[in-house]
Amino acid sequence: MTKAWLVAQREFLENMRTKSFWIGIFLFPVLLTLMVVVPELLERVKGSRSYTVIDRSGWLLEAVQRDVLAGDLAELLWLAARRHREGGAEFAELPEPLRQVAPAASALNPIQLPAAARLVIDPAASGTGLPDTLVSALREAAPALLTWWEDVAPAAARRLSAQLSRARYVLTPADTAAPDVEAQLNRAVGRGELFAYFVIGPEPVADNTGSKYVSKNLTDEDLREWFGGVATAVVRQRRLDQEGIAPATAQWIQAPLALEERRVTAAGEQAEVGRADTMRQWAPVVFVYLLWISVFTIAQMLLTNTIEEKSNRLMEVLLSSVSPVQLMAGKIGGIAITGLTVVASWWCSSSRA
Repeated sequence: MTKAWLVAQREFLENMRTKSFWIGIFLFPVLLTLMVVVPELLERVKGSRSYTVIDRSGWLLEAVQRDVLAGDLAELLWLAARRHREGGAEFAELPEPLRQVAPAASALNPIQLPAAARLVIDPAASGTGLPDTLVSALREAAPALLTWWEDVAPAAARRLSAQLSRARYVLTPADTAAPDVEAQLNRAVGRGELFAYFVIGPEPVADNTGSKYVSKNLTDEDLREWFGGVATAVVRQRRLDQEGIAPATAQWIQAPLALEERRVTAAGEQAEVGRADTMRQWAPVVFVYLLWISVFTIAQMLLTNTIEEKSNRLMEVLLSSVSPVQLMAGKIGGIAITGLTVVASWWCSSSRA
């Protein structure tokens, strides 16, 4: 065993002198950082998607635009409320209409934001459930807020919040009454002037006949999922109204059976599931992922070292001093220590991150 340990020490020290060892140590934190940072950077630099809609129903596009506007206004009210509570330079950088509506928005809770957005769109709306003081303040600020929002460019909207629909998607007007409108739009999509276009059938409430999505890049599904989700919600509401089903009843019918999670303690009693329990649940997945990477990395290192020793006749020299079993045990032990060192360095870097 003494000779096997000497071989393991030599194997470990030789591995530490290789470039692949240090690359393996430093590459994982870099990859971990890139996996977190790159998607966020790509989301920021990704431009807005231009699209147009051929609405043969005569009403669906208008309803979708109204819901999209309500969603954006709710996001803007939440943004104004948050910066108003925090104060400082970020609040001072907000456009004047948002600063005016900020005091009223800060008095709203998240559940009230959709009702407040609808009130901004239609100041004559009633039954919002909001206090009279907030209703008056929102009605007073609505004209300036809507006028300002109509002229906001996608880049300016993105600087306010990446969650705004205006920041990601831009509706481009088109002559939808032209007889060859689809051919024109096909050419625009082919030239890159338009990202995609939608065709809404004449009776979207009855069925999907005539509805389609046309794009050159079908791998980017953000636009289709976003517009399809808003349009589906509008059509679903029309179907509920047509059948005389109250929205609350529809939500109750579609609500899943929620099973509340509980854990059993060492004393045999039930207890709530905490964050530590959730972390323990996903910890094996992280360790398996690290083990998978380390096995492939260290196995490649072992194969490379063995081939080099065989090619330069070092294997024969070692076998003249130790037995094959001792040599193999030492090499496996040395490469195992190397692998544990790499994984330990990964763990330390992940813990610090």
